[in-house]
Amino acid sequence: MAKSSKKTLAALLTVLVMAMSMSMFPVNAAEKAAGAKDTKTTVTKTAKETKKVKKTKKAKKLKKSKVKVTKVTTNKNKVLVQFKGKVAYENLAVVVTDADGKELEAKIVKKTKSQIKLSVKGLEKGKTYTVTVNGIKQKSEKAFGYVKTTFKKKK
Repeated sequence: MAKSSKKTLAALLTVLVMAMSMSMFPVNAAEKAAGAKDTKTTVTKTAKETKKVKKTKKAKKLKKSKVKVTKVTTNKNKVLVQFKGKVAYENLAVVVTDADGKELEAKIVKKTKSQIKLSVKGLEKGKTYTVTVNGIKQKSEKAFGYVKTTFKKKK
């Protein structure tokens, strides 16, 4: 065989091996019926889909706000949380937990520029509770955050 024939044959074999490794040729009858796809295209699509999933799963973490709690008062199942100065709210959420970390059912009854009134089920006299207010900021702050405080039910 001539040198050019050997080179041509070697090139054809290389192309054939590469094509088979990329699944361009169906290997069995099931793949023939389904119409085998190019593996590279599928992998690229999968990578793009994965990137989309990662973008949607990013959650915004709230930082501690500069808001100061001046006073927390209780009366039966009502809790009044007062803040120093004027505050702003966005997607306001309140969580009340007892000393063991058990979450109590809490609803926001009223909110003003300087206080929040809550209705909390399950408060017991003499026990200490923690209130976390999410989605709050001072008027001068740029980003919303959270404020956390503890109180003791007296009545």
